[in-house]
Amino acid sequence: MEYEIKSLTPNLADDYFDFFDNRAFSDGSPFYPCYCNAFNLCKERMKKELYQRAEEYGNGLEGWKRALRESAERMVQAGEIKGYLAFDNGIAIGWCNANDRLNYYRTGEFDLHTLPEDEEYTHSHALRNGC
Repeated sequence: MEYEIKSLTPNLADDYFDFFDNRAFSDGSPFYPCYCNAFNLCKERMKKELYQRAEEYGNGLEGWKRALRESAERMVQAGEIKGYLAFDNGIAIGWCNANDRLNYYRTGEFDLHTLPEDEEYTHSHALRNGC
């Protein structure tokens, strides 16, 4: 068995979303839906891009999924989400989020319904990114 590893670029967006929509949570993980983008959003952006949009879409699982996915689509195109996709026979089967530490506004596990504050040492970076 031979796997291929590719760095995420906008031209691999379809593979990225295919992985998250169809295989990433096939084990029934409680983290579904996730597009590996919330850690890259400051609290202010999360309010606008996730909370507000999810509410506009009726909240619930489908509202959250749509808001998360749309945010991730913008972030992949802008190069804000960085990492590696693992492929088996041309199909994305794995993902590793790998970005500069200053591009994460929080680390560790958190619940989107109980959003922690942005971590202090990312504050100057956040100001440069409009947060």
